Amino acid sequence: VDELDDLQIGKLPGQSTKISRQLTPELRQQLEAKILKNADLFAWSSADMSGIDADFICHKLAIHKEAKPVAQRKRKVGDEKWKAIVAKTQKLLNAGFIREVRYTTWLANVVLVKKNSGKWRMCVDYTDMNKACPKDLYPLPSIDRLRLMDKVFHQQIGRNMEVYVDDMVVKTTSAADHATDLAEVFA
Repeated sequence: VDELDDLQIGKLPGQSTKISRQLTPELRQQLEAKILKNADLFAWSSADMSGIDADFICHKLAIHKEAKPVAQRKRKVGDEKWKAIVAKTQKLLNAGFIREVRYTTWLANVVLVKKNSGKWRMCVDYTDMNKACPKDLYPLPSIDRLRLMDKVFHQQIGRNMEVYVDDMVVKTTSAADHATDLAEVFA
């Protein structure tokens, strides 16, 4: 396994990637230049991700016609959890990942799970809605993201790139071609 160095991409700590120490100085400089030139393509938080044009891909929820809407009873949450829910919801609204809906026929409760870091992970209890949806034959979770990545990178996947949900690996048969392959993926 190669020994790796951090390459700082963003302005804040942690906004970095790894780069091999075994690269020739010339190749390392080429790779660093390509990565830094395309620093705006890296997302460090949901606020860094611009919205996806709905004409390109839009999630539509398929629900069995005979299914009756379920409105879960509101669960009580403590003050600490309520503040976390409000903050996380506002981040999602600001990023354009969600929008407010009034008079919905389906209601699902938010569930907060404590992370190892002590922060909260916000989930939604879609148990009732999941029962009303037909099974999707696409074999992995995050179906819409996977389809989006397949659509965006269809020319590169299997040739010089592999994608799994939001992780992408640019692969090259020779070190000399890696900067070129990165430039193609970044384009």
